[in-house]
Amino acid sequence: MSLAMPPSRMVDELAKQTFCIPMSLGSTSAYLPQDVDVVHYFHSSLCLSPNFMRTQRVQLFMYALFETALARVKAIASEIDSADKSMSDIASRFRQLMSDGMEYGRHGQYRQEFYADVCKRAAELPSQTKIFIVPGADDETPIVVVKDKTGNWTNLTTAAKALTSYFSKVATKSSAGAITGTDLILCFDEAQLFTRCDSIDAEVTLLPDVQRALRLIRALPIFALFLSTVITVENVSPPPQISSSERLLRPHDVPFRPIVWTPIDVLAARITNDKVWTLTEVASTHHIAHLGRPLFAAMYDAALAEGDHEVNSWIVNFALQKLLKALPPETLSLQQALACIAVRIPLEFDPAPLSPPVGNDADVERNLVADHMRLLLYADRGFSRIVTTAASEPLLAEAAGSKMISSR
Repeated sequence: MSLAMPPSRMVDELAKQTFCIPMSLGSTSAYLPQDVDVVHYFHSSLCLSPNFMRTQRVQLFMYALFETALARVKAIASEIDSADKSMSDIASRFRQLMSDGMEYGRHGQYRQEFYADVCKRAAELPSQTKIFIVPGADDETPIVVVKDKTGNWTNLTTAAKALTSYFSKVATKSSAGAITGTDLILCFDEAQLFTRCDSIDAEVTLLPDVQRALRLIRALPIFALFLSTVITVENVSPPPQISSSERLLRPHDVPFRPIVWTPIDVLAARITNDKVWTLTEVASTHHIAHLGRPLFAAMYDAALAEGDHEVNSWIVNFALQKLLKALPPETLSLQQALACIAVRIPLEFDPAPLSPPVGNDADVERNLVADHMRLLLYADRGFSRIVTTAASEPLLAEAAGSKMISSR
């Protein structure tokens, strides 16, 4: 899912009713703040060789995640003084604890301790594990088994089933019937971390290992969300030639259509008859930052809430970085210059079908959508014809103007 607003907001709404384990894998300066222990764990996993070592690390993380989550769920359930407590009560309380104490740039104590416990547990497990291959499996799925405290061998599926089984018991007590649908949501926010390649081997990413780990629990009521504000939808799955799974090439296994939603002006102050607006107010950075995509308004409001009174000076530069997809260079490339012009002048591209003479022009337009904040309004099958536009976003226009003036 690739959106122009922080997708974590929608997940936060889901977490009020359905138990959700959010993992923020973005940069340290992003919003939401990075879950540092989780990112370090996955970064260290990427460098491992041979392949089964990465598989082991990913499955052990998931095993420890479900095990730790079950312990926290039981603790929360014991604190809720209600005979008819439901899973929505527990989910809402867990969401609150995972959000409490969050500051600009870091999470609160509960969330930090939660993932510290998960990563510590995962790091302790390799000495107690074995790896075997499922006989006759099409993709030779490796399964990591762990010796538990009683001496029995368990695995990722066992740990996940223990958690969802507990959810079902709680829900049954409150609703007098088994629940259907999804009991648990795993949210990998800024999941582009899984598509990054090891510097040594350009074809090694963690995504196939994460996908195989999730496939082991596909029969359980668990749904995984891979969210990103920076990558294109096509890059979420690796190319077939470097993927160990060819299921997506089968006619009956079709990926979900991408969900793309770009709301405009949803956080802007409304100009009504009850208030007289001055020219100073309308032209203020505060007002124009709230026009257009919620991405900029959310960053602006979060900074103000944390007492960052320098936000007026850096929010325009932040918008420029998003527009250029890079730190502002001394000299703009042709593509970056066109991106700046396109948000200030309503450029229209020739919508004629692709042919060799105009193929490069079509690529330019696609790149403006992919990398430079231009909006895609319509696309034919196979993207043979596309219609794009630049939204009326004063902050982007101001950012583009400031760079173009300084580059004269």
